[in-house]
Amino acid sequence: MHTLVQYRGTVVAATYCPPASLTGPVSIRTLKARFTDAIARVVLAQAHLHVSIAGENTAKPTFVCLEAPDLRNHIHWKTFHDVVSREKQCLEESQLQLDSRYDNLGTQPGCRVVILYDVGAESIEVLYVWNHPHHDGMIGKIFHHQLFQHLNNKKNISQPPAYQVQDDSGCLIVKLPDSAENLLPPSEILIAFAMTTAFLFKKS
Repeated sequence: MHTLVQYRGTVVAATYCPPASLTGPVSIRTLKARFTDAIARVVLAQAHLHVSIAGENTAKPTFVCLEAPDLRNHIHWKTFHDVVSREKQCLEESQLQLDSRYDNLGTQPGCRVVILYDVGAESIEVLYVWNHPHHDGMIGKIFHHQLFQHLNNKKNISQPPAYQVQDDSGCLIVKLPDSAENLLPPSEILIAFAMTTAFLFKKS
């Protein structure tokens, strides 16, 4: 399904309610910095977001550990066109993300975070979108759970950001640890998949 481009992505959406002090036009830069830091901390905690997929459409695709992805390629802020039709725009954006390809999948993690907001609004919508071969739906739920925890962790405010800003290019770099030992081995190594004649006829 994935190779035939019949299954491009998966979305888990959640509504976040930031404090009023971060929703005004003067505070939007601070709000974006808080979210970027929280997302960087989630990425650091999840080993499956430390990898790209080399040879995606070959017989033997391989996970490749990354060193320093740029969060600008994965975090997208979009404003609501009309506050009244927020739900409609969320659905349209979710459909758009489901159908969108993942560029540079061989050198970048297969995930995106789309944040829909309106200056002064009490809530914002956060869509976590990922390339399904990277992980399953439960991890999508865990992503939001950890993101929520980091956004509400007051200790993070007094600590240095979990990402680095490169002055010359503006890149938002996350320095990743070596996570090779934390990744599960291929499923065909963990268990033998018996392809019996009866199974093949049943699936054909």
